[in-house]
Amino acid sequence: MRKDKKNVSLLKDVAVGAAVALVITMVLLLIFAILIASGTIPMGMMGGLSVVTLFIGSLIGALVAIKKHGAKALMVGLSEGVLVFLVTLVVGAFWPSESLIGAYTPALVIGALLGGALASLLFARPKKMKL
Repeated sequence: MRKDKKNVSLLKDVAVGAAVALVITMVLLLIFAILIASGTIPMGMMGGLSVVTLFIGSLIGALVAIKKHGAKALMVGLSEGVLVFLVTLVVGAFWPSESLIGAYTPALVIGALLGGALASLLFARPKKMKL
C-alpha cells in the first residue's frame, strides 16, 4: 500500500511540473509571437524559438516537479520531459496542419528531454559516503 502512495505522489508531482512547463512555454511563445509580429525578430526564427521555449519550459517544470517530489531526480525530470512532449504532440494532433510529425518534432523531443535531464542534474544531491 505504501508503494502505491509513492507512485501516486510521483505521478502527481510530474503532472504538476508538466502543467507548469506548458504554461511557461505558452507564455514564452506568446512573447515571441508578439516580437515577431512587431518585426523585431524575423519570421524564420520561429521554429528554433519554439524548441528553445519548450526546453526552457521543460527545465523550469522539471525543477518544480523535482523540488515537489524530493527524490529520484533523474526519473522525475525525464518523466516530466516525456509528459510535456506527449501533451505537445497531442495538442498538435488537433491543430489544423498538414501532418502530425513535422520537421521540428525530433528537435522538440530532444528539447523536452534535455530540459528535464538538465533540471535533474542541477537538482541532484550527491550521496553521502559512509566511513
